[in-house]
Amino acid sequence: MKKQYSGFEGLSPVNIHNDHNPGSSYITLDQPSKTIAIVGSGDLGLALTVCFVRAGYRVVIGSRNPEKNRHKINAVGGKISTLQYAMKQSSIVVVAIPYEAFKTLPRDDLRGKIVVDVSNRPLGSKYKKKCLAAKLQKCLPKSHVVKAFNTLSAYALQKGLTQGSKEVPICSNNEEARNTIINLARNLGFTPVDFGPLSNAKNIEDIPLEFFPEWKLTLILGVCIWIFAFLFQLFRRQLCPNFENLENDEEWNWRLFDSLPVTTITHTDGLTALTLLTSCYTPGVIASYLQLIRGTKYSKFPKWLDNWLKARKNMGLLALFFAVSHFILAIVQEIGYGGYTMDWNHCLYFFCGDCAIILMLVLGVTSLPSVSSSLTWREFSFIHRYLGWACLTFATGHVVFMKWYILFNNVLRCTVIPDTSQIFIWYPLGTIALKLPLLLPFVDNQLQKIRRGYERKRSSHHQNAS
Repeated sequence: MKKQYSGFEGLSPVNIHNDHNPGSSYITLDQPSKTIAIVGSGDLGLALTVCFVRAGYRVVIGSRNPEKNRHKINAVGGKISTLQYAMKQSSIVVVAIPYEAFKTLPRDDLRGKIVVDVSNRPLGSKYKKKCLAAKLQKCLPKSHVVKAFNTLSAYALQKGLTQGSKEVPICSNNEEARNTIINLARNLGFTPVDFGPLSNAKNIEDIPLEFFPEWKLTLILGVCIWIFAFLFQLFRRQLCPNFENLENDEEWNWRLFDSLPVTTITHTDGLTALTLLTSCYTPGVIASYLQLIRGTKYSKFPKWLDNWLKARKNMGLLALFFAVSHFILAIVQEIGYGGYTMDWNHCLYFFCGDCAIILMLVLGVTSLPSVSSSLTWREFSFIHRYLGWACLTFATGHVVFMKWYILFNNVLRCTVIPDTSQIFIWYPLGTIALKLPLLLPFVDNQLQKIRRGYERKRSSHHQNAS
């Protein structure tokens, strides 16, 4: 009977079925101890040695020139020897050499072993359209190639830091070999992600070459909102008054542009921050109504809504950036135009603004992985649910009280251009208005039941059947 492999917990030999070599139905992987063999004594080989030794594994590095880095390897708790000796010490061999040297690996010594490919393509490589793991599998047809650990930083591994994501994508054509490395990654303290067969290795190899892929949507949205708000205010504050002057046979007033660097940009940053902050909570409201309408939480959201929900954290952090910029520029502006007496709406305007920026800072800090990992789910949910909505309410009130006297009046410029607050305020007000019905006890109770697994249609079906 074929034995199931359970990582390094069991130390007996394990049989792995070879689905891709019909001539050999079973390949035996002997595991005499918790030992990892690494081919290559460069920076990545040294970093992986530190990582494995830290987790309690014995590491043997195979090198064509063992004496070259013996002192470094011994200093971190590893052992360095010849390639042939290292490969005999473990059924798992990590290949930490450049992909150009794959053809030099000894096939016979690696027969039947799990070979972990950690290589990456450098920028501008001629192999940018090819899969390195597939190339290694072609060089070692009798081995079980697994793509893993290539997304980790050698520097961070060696120093024990947590730079970047702790997720480790893993793929292989052999399911049991893949599960072996998944267990290994978990034992090292990482979060393994099963990417399936080796045909997906190209996608894993592309990950280190990506540049802020999760921020793409957020940055495009933020830049578009900022440009729209800036141009809108530029026309209203600087261009339209001059167009009206020209119609009245008056001269072009260049002094109107004196306020462009501070006043116009201050309001642009603030409106952009408010819009992005609102965009953090609008998809949750839409998702809640969809769940209430469908009566289940198991129905998938539309793709656009799912992508929107995933982008909320980044939108919130970008909103914080614009809010801090707005706050600093507003202080500079108030210092320059100080000396006037504040009435009630100005007092509320400053109060709401201060509360909003403080709450946004709390939300931003608790979004950091190092902080959020120290919070319980209940604590994290309370901060980003209740304090988040309070932040949006204060930010909306900040705009409402600032423009109280003109918010509902006709203050058009150039016949068709209203005040910017009259355009941007309706989005957060509409989101808050849609949220209010969800706070009603009977609506909230129904929504919480659905999120706990209750399905309205299925329950009614069972009642009718009974």
